[in-house]
Amino acid sequence: MFVEAEKYNRRFCFILGSGASRAAGIKTGVEMAKQWATELEEKYERKELKNLMDKLHIDSIVPNSQNYFGIYDLRYYPDYHEGYAYFERELEKGSPSLGHYALAKILAGKKHNLAITTNFDSLVEDALFIYTNKHPLVVGHESLTQFINLNIERPIIAKIHRSLYFRPFNRKEETMDLADGWKETLRNAFNVYTPVVVGYAGGDESLMKFLQDEHLKMNGLYWCYWNKEKPSEEIVELVKSKNGCMVPIEGFDLMMFMLSRKLGLDNPEKEMLAVTNERIQNYNKQYREFEKDIREKYEKAEATDESMQETIKEIGDFNVALFEAVNQKLEKEKTPENYVERGEAYFRLNEFDNAISDFNEAINLKPDFAEAYVGRGNVYCYQGKYDCAIKDFDEAIRLNPTIESYNCRARTYYMKDEYDFVIRDCDEAIRIKANANSFYYRGRAYFYKEEYELAMRDYNEAIRLDSNDSITYWARGDLYYEKGEYDLAIKDYNESIRLSPDWDLSYQSRGEAYFQKGKYDLALKDYQEALRISPESLLAQVGIDKITAKMKS
Repeated sequence: MFVEAEKYNRRFCFILGSGASRAAGIKTGVEMAKQWATELEEKYERKELKNLMDKLHIDSIVPNSQNYFGIYDLRYYPDYHEGYAYFERELEKGSPSLGHYALAKILAGKKHNLAITTNFDSLVEDALFIYTNKHPLVVGHESLTQFINLNIERPIIAKIHRSLYFRPFNRKEETMDLADGWKETLRNAFNVYTPVVVGYAGGDESLMKFLQDEHLKMNGLYWCYWNKEKPSEEIVELVKSKNGCMVPIEGFDLMMFMLSRKLGLDNPEKEMLAVTNERIQNYNKQYREFEKDIREKYEKAEATDESMQETIKEIGDFNVALFEAVNQKLEKEKTPENYVERGEAYFRLNEFDNAISDFNEAINLKPDFAEAYVGRGNVYCYQGKYDCAIKDFDEAIRLNPTIESYNCRARTYYMKDEYDFVIRDCDEAIRIKANANSFYYRGRAYFYKEEYELAMRDYNEAIRLDSNDSITYWARGDLYYEKGEYDLAIKDYNESIRLSPDWDLSYQSRGEAYFQKGKYDLALKDYQEALRISPESLLAQVGIDKITAKMKS
């Protein structure tokens, strides 16, 4: 079918599950479920486990793809950050296998350039870089689906359960349904591509329910299953309903190897060696040039060092000086207040473990010290330990409800996408005293709940209270953009850029507004400026690709 596709301009995409990562050294979902089920039986008495299963509405811990998410819920309840840490450790063990070579070459070939996956790992993008030197568009969060352009030639990797570092979806309640952005994107994709499913057993309800929708139109469906395991009746019925084909295979790698031979793909050994040698030569060349340059400028080093030290003093010495001052203060008097001050100083210096240690000491000396809980909660929030942060903010509010503690907890709930709680906490903070931060975060929560009039009211009030906050102008600009009022959006983006000229996201957003107005030259200029400020900006690169594709068409 792939060979025939070249003749008839047919396009394929891949839907990949955990089975596609097995040979790369990463456990499948069922293998992880077996491990977790064993750990649960060791961790709990039978009655305790039954009570917890009832509490979380989990019926079975028999390890299979259907029970995978429920077993995960049980194993890491109530601190799911431990679960994320488990995935980080496991996924670091993987590296692209032989099958990923063929997949990467196909994705880089421009026509069959889309991979949709429920996995969190980076194997596909790693393979693209290793084997093709191509940088794919990786969409690892539902809020980025709007930037998927199916007409670009760049490889696209759509991670429908998010990337590893975007708080991935792995709980039962999180995988019940796809986000609307993914639904729209996949509907459009299946009008263009014929999906080939590999290594996916249909365990999550979100993707399966979407594929089973009788209104979903497809140009066929090829479901590859391991020939030693009978596919579920649910999968068989789905494939029948889409006039598709069941394809027995002996694993992802062998199937992709056979496909690579059919497509005439060569062994990549020589190409990889050539690329590696070129990189080594370029590195050595730069190394020698820098070494020579340093020797030539050695005599001017003292003057250069003095200039650099002056710059450092302007940027960072305030925090160092502040730390030294509070440290001396603490050495003279070890009070909880002084520990909190030093903890905050450590936080500014990004020394998070030391900051936590000082906040802990303050709490040990004074268990009802609300400021210590707020300080520790802020560190946890910055580290992405949101549940720990909320626990600290809860205690701070219980002890002394202040605008700061409510706003800190609202910000943390915002990071967790729990917008009703954001609104609740901002309401409480505003009840104490009107402040720009509360109106901003409540506005963002209303925005994501698509209650745009309420969001606009809050943005306006935040700007009235603090007219020098570039982020609020940018947020209101995004709201105007969402409503299709592009001129007003551009006006707010202009103000955001005036206040913070080195913030790439304002340029990126203004570029999007210019793009919608058909002013492609201005859009391109903004995308390029965003990329100059932040060379790793994926959104800016996508914008440039969109304009390039538009100009070609």
